[in-house]
Amino acid sequence: MRLAESIYPDLLPTLPGIPEPRVERALVRAAQELCRRARCWKEWTDPVRTRGAGEYDVDLPSYAQAEVVELMTVNGNQRDMLPYGLLPETPADARGANIVPGRLQFHVTGNYADGAEIRFRLVLVPTDNSPGVPDSVYDQHSELLAIGVRSICMLDRDKPWTDLQMAAVNAQAFSAGIARATVRAWRGYTDGTRRARVGWC
Repeated sequence: MRLAESIYPDLLPTLPGIPEPRVERALVRAAQELCRRARCWKEWTDPVRTRGAGEYDVDLPSYAQAEVVELMTVNGNQRDMLPYGLLPETPADARGANIVPGRLQFHVTGNYADGAEIRFRLVLVPTDNSPGVPDSVYDQHSELLAIGVRSICMLDRDKPWTDLQMAAVNAQAFSAGIARATVRAWRGYTDGTRRARVGWC
């Protein structure tokens, strides 16, 4: 976890006199927008071993909430999922994930044998009370996060660092940077271009 003190020295020239707690809140907000739009913080959950039909909780990293459930595997094999709210009244073979801040829960029907190992690949976002940014996100996007912090803090009213014009400039640069990060994440952090597969019916 990288705290505001990691980015604070780089911000002082453009945000004179800004207190570190203000930077901390702006850093988390910038990281939330980056992670939500670019999907750049992804983690596989630890295996959850089933014990028959029922609901199960999934442990998430500290100060993280699940934004998107991308994949699910059962005993290492990818399986389809149904959103929790779309489960039929009497599901025959349905699985789903119910996302609430800081918590992930899924429902298992009677079609799984006891002892099945279920894992999820999640897109995560820092929680509002997070003290900082995950190392993996900060190490790749520290410069972009600094731009995002400037775009937020320069909008503060009647402060020594208030600069509405530069706030707009930084906001535009931040948005453009997120777009590039989104493409990079979509390509799987490779230099190659992902090709679409053609399927024939």
